[in-house]
Amino acid sequence: MTLFKKTALSLGTLLCVPFVQANDTLGAWGGVFDWPIIPIHTVLNPDGSLMTFGTNNTGGQGAELHYSVWNPALGTGANAHTLLPNETPTDIFCAAQVLLPQTGQVLLAGGDNGTGGNWGNPNTTIYSSNTSTLTDAGFSMAYPRWYPTTTTLPNGEILVQGGSDDGVVGNG
Repeated sequence: MTLFKKTALSLGTLLCVPFVQANDTLGAWGGVFDWPIIPIHTVLNPDGSLMTFGTNNTGGQGAELHYSVWNPALGTGANAHTLLPNETPTDIFCAAQVLLPQTGQVLLAGGDNGTGGNWGNPNTTIYSSNTSTLTDAGFSMAYPRWYPTTTTLPNGEILVQGGSDDGVVGNG
């Protein structure tokens, strides 16, 4: 049998196999439910909770005020959410976030400097799902960043790159 005939036979056999549809019990969109803030950023923590931040509790830009932790195991009601005060000096609005592989904590890099001009800041913050707290990481980046990108390197180190510090929207 020639290679062409073998290929045609193989393709013909594949086309005869019915497509398997996914079981609809494996996942689906659920209903909409209330959230204590507008979550611009979301981090899935190792314990299954979600840490979200973005606005204050009235919907205005200002993650220097609050962040929210949702425990899905408690459902979708108000008691499943914990609204917590951001007690660091950093407005984490527009910060990058990444899980630290060694500890399961979240590194937040940069954010808004809080002056109302959408300027980046050089601050770093740590979120711990064990204590549901934000703490100053104790070091600043060399460059202020608003919407940076974080990448976990093969050795576990975190590379922070990009972002803006001037409040000017680019043109492409």
